[in-house]
Amino acid sequence: MTANFNTFGNTRDRGTGFMWADHLNNRVICLREGAYGTPIYLTFNITGYSLFRSMTSRPHDKLTSVGFSTQPAAYSWTNFSAKGFNPVHSHVRYIKGNNTPISSNYPYQIAWSDDGTDTGKFAITCWPNQTSSTNDFYLSDDGNTWAKQSTIPAGHNHYPSQAIYGNGIWRFVFLGTTKMASSTDNGASWTITDLNSTMGITNSLWGVAYGGGYWAVANFDKVLYTNDVSSASPTWSTDSGHIAYGISYCAQSENWWIGGGTFTGSHYTGLIEKSFRTPNSWSTVYNNSPAAQMYVTTVVENDKGHVIGIGNDYSGGSYNNNRNYVYSTDGGSTWSKSAINADANVNLGAVPIAWASSEKQTRGTSTVWPNPVPPGGSLSTVVDELFSTDLWTGDGSNSRAINNGIDLATDGGLAWIKTRNVGLVHGLFDTVRGKGSSFAYRLKSDDQGVQTELADGLSSFNSNGFTLGNSTLVNGVTYDYVGWTFKKHPKFFDIVSYTGDTNIQKVLSHSLGSDPGMVIIKSTNTAGTSWWTWHTSFGANTSDVGKQMALDSIKGTRDTGTNYAGSAFDWSSPNGAYTQGSYLQGTSRNNITVGYEANQSTWQYEAYLFAHNDGDGGFGTNGDLDIIKCGSYTGNGLADGPTVDLGWQPQWVLIKKTASGDSGNWYIFDSVRGVVTGSNDQYLSANATDIDQAASLIDFTSTGFKITQAGNAGLNNGGIAFIYTAIRAA
Repeated sequence: MTANFNTFGNTRDRGTGFMWADHLNNRVICLREGAYGTPIYLTFNITGYSLFRSMTSRPHDKLTSVGFSTQPAAYSWTNFSAKGFNPVHSHVRYIKGNNTPISSNYPYQIAWSDDGTDTGKFAITCWPNQTSSTNDFYLSDDGNTWAKQSTIPAGHNHYPSQAIYGNGIWRFVFLGTTKMASSTDNGASWTITDLNSTMGITNSLWGVAYGGGYWAVANFDKVLYTNDVSSASPTWSTDSGHIAYGISYCAQSENWWIGGGTFTGSHYTGLIEKSFRTPNSWSTVYNNSPAAQMYVTTVVENDKGHVIGIGNDYSGGSYNNNRNYVYSTDGGSTWSKSAINADANVNLGAVPIAWASSEKQTRGTSTVWPNPVPPGGSLSTVVDELFSTDLWTGDGSNSRAINNGIDLATDGGLAWIKTRNVGLVHGLFDTVRGKGSSFAYRLKSDDQGVQTELADGLSSFNSNGFTLGNSTLVNGVTYDYVGWTFKKHPKFFDIVSYTGDTNIQKVLSHSLGSDPGMVIIKSTNTAGTSWWTWHTSFGANTSDVGKQMALDSIKGTRDTGTNYAGSAFDWSSPNGAYTQGSYLQGTSRNNITVGYEANQSTWQYEAYLFAHNDGDGGFGTNGDLDIIKCGSYTGNGLADGPTVDLGWQPQWVLIKKTASGDSGNWYIFDSVRGVVTGSNDQYLSANATDIDQAASLIDFTSTGFKITQAGNAGLNNGGIAFIYTAIRAA
C-alpha cells in the first residue's frame, strides 16, 4: 500500500480492517471488517499543525503516525489495543521517549518496509519547512528510536510520498513533480531521477509501489513499470490511458490497484482500475457507480479480498465536504460508498473500541489517552485470530513465510495446504504431531496412507503463521496454493493425539469446552485406514454400528458394516456404551470415547475436533458471538436451492452429501478464492487431488449461504440430506 496525495495517509493491518489519517480534521478514521459502511472517527485536538499527517502499521504490532506541530512534547497512545492494531507509538515533530526533534523540517510521510516479515523498518520522509530546502530521511526498528540516514540533496524540496521498500531499494517520488528518489544502501545515499529529462514525462508523479517482481509508479495519465527491481535507475515502460493518483499492490491476491478521477466542471468523479500480477493489464472496476464526488487517491486491498478506495473532491481551488470512500467485499466486482463526516464512536480494526463521552480528552497537557474498554468488558477473541485463508504463488524459495496473524507457535493448530492449478495431494500439518528431523509431518485428506515427513515442506510453525520450504506440494515455482489455518482454541478447534491400547472404551480428554460438531480420526502410522468422520447432524443412532463418513471417500453415511470397509462411529449415548466395531462411541463437552477399532494396539491416531457454536460461542467484543457451526440441510433439486441461516456471513464452508450408498465430494468453498453471487465459485474437494474448479453453486449471504444449482449431485439432490461446517467471516 502506498498513501498518495496530500489529503490522506492510509494504513491497514492484514485482513482486519482499514484505518487512515485525515490531517485536515486531525483525526483517525477506522473501518471494522464487515462494517465498512459505518466509519468510526477518533479526533484529537491539538494546537498547531496536524498530528495525523500519515500513518502506517507494522503487522499485528505497532501503529505509528507522523505530523508536524508547534507542540514541543510527544504524544503517545498506551494500551490502545485492538485486534490487528496496537498503536503504542505516535509522533508529532518530536519523538516519544527522548523528545528530540527528528528534523528541522516537517515529518510528512511514514511507511513500514512490508517485506513479509516482522523484521523490517519504519521510514519517515520529511517535507522542508520555511527555513530548510532539504528533505531528511529517517529509519527506526521500533517506531520509537530514530536514526537520520541522510539528507536529500538541496534543490529537491517538495512534498515526498511514502518511501516504499522492495528488493533492497527504498523509493519515493516528489509529489506533483516528475522526480523520483531511490536508495540501494538503506537510505544512506540517494539517486535522484527526473523522468522528464530521461523519458519526457511531463505529468506529475503521485505514488510508487512494489510487488510481484515489479516496481510501478502512478503518473496521472499513465502507469510506469519495470521488472528491473534491483536498479536505482531502471528502464521504465509505460502503460498509457490511465488517470492514476495512487497505486498499490496486494501480495495475497496479486492484484495491482490504481485510483483516479476526472473533473466534470463542478466536482470530481472517481475511477478505480486493477491489474492481475503485472501492472500493465488494467481493467476498470469502479467508474463512479455508485456516484461519489471524489478523485481516488488511495486504493488498498486486504488479505480477505476486501478493497477500499479513498479520496476527496477538490474543486474551486479548495477541498470541500465531499470526502468519500468506496468499498468492495468481492474483489472489486460490486461497490458501495460512504461519506466521511462528523465525529462518532471509536472503532479500530476488527474489534470495536468505545469510550464514554466523558472519557474523551483533548490533547492539552495530557500524554496518555484513556485505556480502551469495549462495551461489555475486556477484549475477546475474534475469528481472524483463529482462522485464515491464504493464497500464494510458489517462488521456489526454501524459507517462504506465510504470515496470517495465527499464533501456531504458542497455541498450536492445523495448516491445511492444497495446490490450486496443479492436481496434487492435500497436505495437513499440525503442531501436535509436529516436526520430524527438519520438517513437519504430513497427512493427506485424499489418501489412506501414513504420515510422512515432507521434505522441504512446512519447516516451522510461527507466532504469525508458518514457514515453507520449496517442495512443489507447498511452494513450487508458478504453482498456486491455498492454505487454511485453524488455531487450537476453546469452542473452535482442538487436536487430540493418542496411542491405541485395545481398550474397548478409551476416554480421551479434549479442550474444546463444548460439544464437538465434527470429529475426524485418522491413524497416522497404519496404511489403508480412512479418515473416519462423525458430524453432529447424524444425531443419535441406535443401530449396531453408528453413522459415519470417510473424509477421503465420495460415499455417503454408513450405519451398517456392509457399505464399505472399515468401522463406524456410535452415538448411542454421551458416554458411548461399547458396540462391536465402533470407532467413536460418544462425545461430550470434555471427552470423546473411542472403541477398539479406533484404539488398536500401538497404532497412533490423530483426532481433529471442530466445535459447534449454538448461542454459546462467546466470541467477539461482547463475548456473545458464534463463529463456527455444524449443521445440515435438505436438497430440493431446484435452481432456487435451499437457504441455510447461520445468523452471520460465512467465509469458509465444507459440504458433503450424506445419502447411504450415494456419492458426492467433500466440497470446500471460501471467500478468498472466491464465492461470487450469481457467478462461478471456486471449490476444491477434500477427498480429491483435483485443481481448483469453478461453477455457480453457492452464494454467501449476510446471514448464511444459499445453494444455487438445481440437482447438483454433490450439493442439491432433491430430498437428500447434506452436512456442513461453516466458519464466520471476520
